[in-house]
Amino acid sequence: MKKISDRFRKILRMFFRGIGVSVVSLIIQACYGVLPPDIGTVAYGPPPPSNENNRIVLTGWVKANETKKPIKDIKVSVEGIGTYDYTGPSGYYYLPVPTQEKYILKIEDIDGPANDGSFKETTLTINKDGVGIPLTIFLDAVTEPGSEPDEE
Repeated sequence: MKKISDRFRKILRMFFRGIGVSVVSLIIQACYGVLPPDIGTVAYGPPPPSNENNRIVLTGWVKANETKKPIKDIKVSVEGIGTYDYTGPSGYYYLPVPTQEKYILKIEDIDGPANDGSFKETTLTINKDGVGIPLTIFLDAVTEPGSEPDEE
């Protein structure tokens, strides 16, 4: 009888060791993930623009030229497409657009002096080659007539 219980104990011990090793390997994989195979590609610079459904993304930030601070609630739109986005607190914009040779970005201050002053409307032309790289746009403040100091 003792031999049978010893055998049964050995079998259970081997079974639980196997489960323990499996659980530990799954925990390690969950923490570190599966490493992709090294295919010899070099990953320098920003990722290429996505071409899913023939669309790409224009991204970047809008900042004040004088203070270099981000500007909130600036409307960034693409002429001829109708796509637009408003910048958030960090001045970031994100515009998914269809693929074409060039894009005309129109940057407008829609809220006036509410966010650090009024800014001049700006239009930029971006070629297809410049897409995929985040673009920082600096806006000049609108100066009110008569607010400039008089020079004698």
